[in-house]
This record gives sequence, C-alpha cells and structure tokens, in this order.
Amino acid sequence: MEVIPIPDQFLSVFEKLRDMSVAEYEALLDALNSAGPTMTTAPLERAISTCPAFETSEAAREFAVVFAGLLAMGRQNYLSLDELARGTAASPNVSIPEKDRSLLADRIAGIGTCLSIQVMSRAKDMRDTHERLFHDVRIVTDVRPIFDGDSAESPKAALLRHILNLSYIDDQGTLRSFLVALDEEDLDALELNIEGAREDGSRLKSLLQSAGVSYIGWSEDD
Repeated sequence: MEVIPIPDQFLSVFEKLRDMSVAEYEALLDALNSAGPTMTTAPLERAISTCPAFETSEAAREFAVVFAGLLAMGRQNYLSLDELARGTAASPNVSIPEKDRSLLADRIAGIGTCLSIQVMSRAKDMRDTHERLFHDVRIVTDVRPIFDGDSAESPKAALLRHILNLSYIDDQGTLRSFLVALDEEDLDALELNIEGAREDGSRLKSLLQSAGVSYIGWSEDD
C-alpha cells in the first residue's frame, strides 16, 4: 500500500472526519448526496454547512475543496478509491490509533463515492485543461479631444472610445490581461454574441433537463 502524506494545512479536514460521530458522518453523506452535480464549491459549501459537525461555512468550503483535490490526485496517480482512501488514512501525521485507521479509510472512501464530490473534482479537471481561463473584464469609456494643430483653443471635435480590459489566468496559473479598443459597432457585436450564447445555453439546458441529464455550470451560484 502506498502511503499518502497529508499536507499539514489540510490535516484538520481529516481530523474532523476522524472525530465525527456516526450520526454526524451519516448527516454529511446525506448532505453530499442531496447536492446536485456542480462545477463549483458554493453548492457543496451550502450543503455541508447544514451538517452539525461544521460550525462555519469556511470549514465546509475547505472540506469540499480538499476532497475534490484528493480525488483528482488519485486519478493522476492511477489509484483506485480504496487505494487512495487507505493510503491517505495511513498518513503518519494523522494522530489515530492504528486499529482505527481502517475506519478513517472507510469514511474517506465513503466521501469519495458521493456523486457531488466526484463531479466537482472531474469538472475542475476538465476546466483546468483549457489554456486560458477567464478572470475578469472591464470596459472603460472615455473622450479624447481633437484640437486644430497647436491651437490651445477649444477642441474642434472629440473621439469617443471604449477600451476592453480582459484578464485571464494562463496555463501556468499567472494572471494576465490585454486591452482592445472598441467602437459602438463592436459593442453591438459583443452584445449580440452574448445574447446568442445565453439563448444557446438555455436551449441546451432544456434539452438536458428533458433527457434527465444534470448539467454543470461554471457559476459559483450553480
């Protein structure tokens, strides 16, 4: 069995799982199983926050993120869920009697079988395969006066312009941005394409819902 060391910053997550009563652990499984498939942590955070063992939303969020990451690491290393669970439970920095490590392993494996955790972990893998991930966008509008030669008199005309500032995260995790000058026709084209994308998304969601297939969005509110 390959022992999987738990980073110190994540140790509290597994200690919490270790210390849960049977009722608290079952409540956690129920919450995870009731949460729908999601790309993001917010729905899982809300579900886990309803469990008695989690006093803060931050603790619930950390739990979801750590377990999604653990499953991703297991896939990357071609480990079965049982191998991943038992290797993690065998981590030397988890303070637990040896006879109780199998119980911790069973609990880790139980969390790993929850569809909500599995889908979030796999969906993040899929999203992270993109070379660039959108981060933020701003459009700044300003006016530039146009003067007649070197005259200091009132401007003869003015240029209205829009500057699109789009920032993204590259495949190395670096935040980058670029600027694009836009005119009114460009704004119309952007608006038209965004509306078209929303309409296409609505149609596809309806098709998936009709087929009984859960869909995954990339919004924190999904």
